Amino acid sequence: MKRSLILLLFSIILAQFTYSESAGVFAPFVSRLKATAGVNTIKLTWLDSEDAIEEYSIYRSGEIINTTNFLSAERIGTVPQGKQIFIDIPKDTNPYYYSVLAIDNTENEYKLFIPYRNITMEPVRIASVSSPDELATKISSIKATVFDNEIKLTFNSSKPEREVAVYRSTSPIQELEDISNATLAGVIPSSQNVFIDKPVPGISYYYAIFDSELTKSGNFTFVPGENITLNSIETPLTLDSITPYTVRTVRTEPLPYLDFFPSIETGTTINNSDFTLPPTVPLSPEVSTLVAQLLSILKSDAPPVPELYIFPSDMEAVENSETYRLVRILKTDFINKNWPEAYKLLGDFLSVRHTRDVVLRTHFYLGQVLYYQGSYLEAINEFVLAEGDFYSETKPWLDSLLYLIQNEDLF
Repeated sequence: MKRSLILLLFSIILAQFTYSESAGVFAPFVSRLKATAGVNTIKLTWLDSEDAIEEYSIYRSGEIINTTNFLSAERIGTVPQGKQIFIDIPKDTNPYYYSVLAIDNTENEYKLFIPYRNITMEPVRIASVSSPDELATKISSIKATVFDNEIKLTFNSSKPEREVAVYRSTSPIQELEDISNATLAGVIPSSQNVFIDKPVPGISYYYAIFDSELTKSGNFTFVPGENITLNSIETPLTLDSITPYTVRTVRTEPLPYLDFFPSIETGTTINNSDFTLPPTVPLSPEVSTLVAQLLSILKSDAPPVPELYIFPSDMEAVENSETYRLVRILKTDFINKNWPEAYKLLGDFLSVRHTRDVVLRTHFYLGQVLYYQGSYLEAINEFVLAEGDFYSETKPWLDSLLYLIQNEDLF
């Protein structure tokens, strides 16, 4: 606790003296430096300095980097202004700290070390120096059987310490596009070797099982009879498999409601005699005039149309990384404003399991696509999903959408 307070005070003091307009001191630095460890890579992201900087130096060390130990830190690369991302591939699994330092056009490197801004305060390490393919478990001998109105999947796994993803589809699963159209039935430890599924009775399904980490990069290998089923299978449709509808009484005198279910079961017309809406009463001319005056006062100028935006961290991706497929979509149909195809491909990308951060960024891109397609209500839903983590990026879009909806009366 004492150490944290000291670091916080140091950060505040240093930030105050970093740039002083009265003294004319020029000391740029990046902010929001974040290090995220993957299986065999560490991704660094940050926000560039607003000052005129040519590039940034990336340093790595086994301890928190500061002025005392800076000379022992390893310089592992440089990044030009605007990129805001660096992928490190360590050759071991040791814990590391990082720092990003600004370099101006005279090749002067600003050796400022500000906690939680341009240096990391927590160590990160990769899980293995092996590639994702080498780490992944190999699935074999997949078999599906019907057992007590459920489908029992059994399989063998070469590495019991991994997790596997189980997919279900009404059509054969033979290529990547089939995975996009399939449903993720569950994720289980590969040591379990058994998965019990409870699909809709009377519908035939195909199954596939893959290493969970490989599904993030879309690097699938389809082997019939080993990790994908050759034939479909279904549970029988019986009266016992249909759950009867029962009305739950949550209060002695419930509020009026429409009971659709008896009409669906019997085919009879819904009886609305006990549920009627009050008659519509038009506003008087005086009230209508006052409402019009209030609305004219509240009317605001249209906010500017936001520019198409891609996160700097998504502009580049290492092959076989989780975002590699996403980057290809963004650099083709998204950038070229081929909205129908971009919408389809982004939806397919979301149908495969990804980390929370990647899912939220993809919803942000879907919001932009729907905005330009004129689907404003659907676009709001996508931006709201990403708003919690990306408030500043989503705000211009939501402001514009709320204005458009208000003035086009979409409701």
